[in-house]
Amino acid sequence: MAVDSNHVAYFDVHAIQDAKPDDLKKLGLSLSELCIKFPAITATGIDELLTGNYPQPIETFFWTGKISDTINGKADEGSIPTPWIYCFARVSSPIQLISEQNLLNILQDHIPDQLGAISEPSREYF
Repeated sequence: MAVDSNHVAYFDVHAIQDAKPDDLKKLGLSLSELCIKFPAITATGIDELLTGNYPQPIETFFWTGKISDTINGKADEGSIPTPWIYCFARVSSPIQLISEQNLLNILQDHIPDQLGAISEPSREYF
């Protein structure tokens, strides 16, 4: 599990492969409800998901697309060919309030498999 020097635990929540805007909205709603139910939990990318879009990439992504490619239906902004891999919500909580294992358990209980998958962030960013 990824824990930074400030004792904050992190997990990434990825949308399902080829998620439709309604799928992304449902995932955003699930994360939003989770953060309301557990105030110690925060998540990036909720606003984008609630509008039916993938969140912006958190980690560096080397773009190799054509200028005419699209992401989220917007032309001329470049493309990430697999946004369900690189464009995710990052969920976090101080481990003093919610342990790493409890955070993972909460996410597994609240994020349906048909909407998304939970993974650990790359250790190179911590």
